[in-house]
Amino acid sequence: MGSNVHAGGIIFRNLLVLQKNIMKKRLLIFVLTVLFAGMFFSCEDCKECRQVSKNPDGSIYSDTDTPEEYCGEELTAKENEEPATVGDLTNEWVCE
Repeated sequence: MGSNVHAGGIIFRNLLVLQKNIMKKRLLIFVLTVLFAGMFFSCEDCKECRQVSKNPDGSIYSDTDTPEEYCGEELTAKENEEPATVGDLTNEWVCE
């Protein structure tokens, strides 16, 4: 009778190990899914934009040379902003 109890304990222990392995696999799949989804949905369209002043002939008068990164709605706003003319110079955003 003692050997039956011992065999039952071994089976129970094996079931626990199997259950832990299944949980580890599920956790790994969940973590990988979350990471993949995060990478997929966080890919915003971003560009570096700088202000440029141009002469009437279109040549560059001055360039800030210190671009800043804009993404999403901010980028759309910069790209759609109309150039402003002050005197002979036209100031506009250049995004690349």
